[in-house]
Amino acid sequence: MKKLKQLVLVVAIVSLMLVSFGAQASGEIDITEDIFTGTVTVQANFENCKSEPVSVQIVPLDTDIDDMAEDHSYALTEMVYFNQTNSDSSGNVIFTFPLKADTGKYIVRMHSMTNPDSASEKLFVYTSYTDALEFWNGVIDSPAQNLTALIDILNIDDELIDGMKDDSDLHALIESYEDIGEFTKENADKLFMQIRKDCEELTLLREALSEIRLCENVSQVSTIIKNESYAEVLGISDYVERYFSLKTTRIVDKALAGKEFEDAKDFSDIFVEALKKAEDDEEENEKGGSSSSSSKGGSGSLGTSVNVAPVYTNPEVVLPFNDLTSVPWANEAVASLYSKGIINGKSETAFAPGDYILREEFVKMIAVYLGLEISDTETSFDDVDKNAWYAPYVAASVKSGFISGYSDSSFGTGDYITRQDVAVILSRIAKLPSDAAAITFTDDGEIASYAKDAVKALASKGVINGSNGAFMPNSYSTRAETAVMIYRLDKSIKEGM
Repeated sequence: MKKLKQLVLVVAIVSLMLVSFGAQASGEIDITEDIFTGTVTVQANFENCKSEPVSVQIVPLDTDIDDMAEDHSYALTEMVYFNQTNSDSSGNVIFTFPLKADTGKYIVRMHSMTNPDSASEKLFVYTSYTDALEFWNGVIDSPAQNLTALIDILNIDDELIDGMKDDSDLHALIESYEDIGEFTKENADKLFMQIRKDCEELTLLREALSEIRLCENVSQVSTIIKNESYAEVLGISDYVERYFSLKTTRIVDKALAGKEFEDAKDFSDIFVEALKKAEDDEEENEKGGSSSSSSKGGSGSLGTSVNVAPVYTNPEVVLPFNDLTSVPWANEAVASLYSKGIINGKSETAFAPGDYILREEFVKMIAVYLGLEISDTETSFDDVDKNAWYAPYVAASVKSGFISGYSDSSFGTGDYITRQDVAVILSRIAKLPSDAAAITFTDDGEIASYAKDAVKALASKGVINGSNGAFMPNSYSTRAETAVMIYRLDKSIKEGM
């Protein structure tokens, strides 16, 4: 600060500005340099000095202020530019001039000619065309190492670019530029338009990946994918329509939510893999539904024999759903459970029979079916928020002993429930002993050891069956299948099993 004050005094003496009154630039001095023409533009506004003379002086930052104060001729020699002009009626003043100077740091000072003691000053980094050309050629040879210097040289006033000068990912992108070309204004503009575009895309990509990582619920994923800008930088634009055409996006959402991805390729690889898995499951389900009264995932009919579809014959219950024609074998079960409030639709007119059912959704159905007391919300599970809608149902069901989690601390919230897990819970409700009959399913080797007795017992009572001889224990249970299993269990219990 002392150095600047001394400089003000020296320049005031040199320019013979002896009268003093208060006027200085109301805003910051703005300095621009055109490397290609060697032209510098300096402008400011003096709101208290309108239509009055204003001067500009430029001196090297390392100039010896003491020597300038003692030797006015030295001061004049050190000054690389000095001029004065009148501000306009609004106090605006502008100087445009060719600057003959070496590359370096300079102090630009502006003040009213009538008040040398109140000046505005700014540091200015000047670069000669020769040095700029040298750095440009350096960028061609090694972009990442020379990018920061080039941004400074070309005086790119862009907060986004400035904030990413040292970004390794940006440098990696610039390393891939095939042709930067000769040092011309056209090529410089082209280069920095590309750099800015890459900065914007990198920023947006990191924002999108952060949103995915912070997803607390799988249902939030679809909102992110619906964002066209996010989809583009994540590299999945070509797949978004297929994603939203799924009957349920749960498989894809679960593969993404809360996960940390290294880059767009890492994300898109997982996304596409999960999408194809979901599409294959739905295609298999449709084949199974048309050939064996199954509704989802090739898991088979649970409410009737393979070749017989029972007719819904209860005219007292009027179902509002218009999407049950594909699962006639489940209509009676859906109607019964719907009339008792055990199961609801996904909307006023859609039951969504082929959608997989979540573990927490199944637990609510069981809690309502059993008429459990719903009050407490505390559980030992880390993934069951006590404020969540399903918390009291989970708490009541755990207390009843009918359900358990993956572990003491994990319930499996957000996961679909498998056919064999449904069988285990229903077997506990019915208190069925292990049946002596051998398991006849062709895939009994795939049934988990903890579920074998339950599957065997329920199969022997006709509560569950398979498709083409297979039970498919690890397939997810659908809403229609789940309704049928509960309904048939309830009938069997009332009939004395």
